[in-house]
Amino acid sequence: MTASFPSKIRILVMLLLSIVATIFLHVHLDLPEHEQELTSPGQIDQSVARVIEQYSLEQVVEREETKVDSLFSRMMYKIEVPESFSKTSFHIDLQKQLTGYDIVIFGEADFPSGDLWLYVTYRRDLYRTIHLTDQNSTEK
Repeated sequence: MTASFPSKIRILVMLLLSIVATIFLHVHLDLPEHEQELTSPGQIDQSVARVIEQYSLEQVVEREETKVDSLFSRMMYKIEVPESFSKTSFHIDLQKQLTGYDIVIFGEADFPSGDLWLYVTYRRDLYRTIHLTDQNSTEK
């Protein structure tokens, strides 16, 4: 059984409308910007510093640099925060600061201490470690 001519026209019109809608959505959607190149690990440090400043944590930060090889060293931040501090918000805000780079921040929560370890990676290489720990934590 073949479809009648008016139903074929209706199908053709619906197909054309769906194509136009698809093109419109494709053109007008906010597509992600191209990834920027990380030229220096210092760019990560600047973003970390901005988030630390945003939360007024400058006084409770310890930095330790570990040499990996003759060309590369890795910075570890230890930040003591109040028990009520939202470590997840810190994680989210840091990820927002680093948007646009091929940077992924993995979080690892330690229970029952409540500590949060953030691992800042760029193209699968670990560049920075951030340890958020409660000020009253017995594990130092």
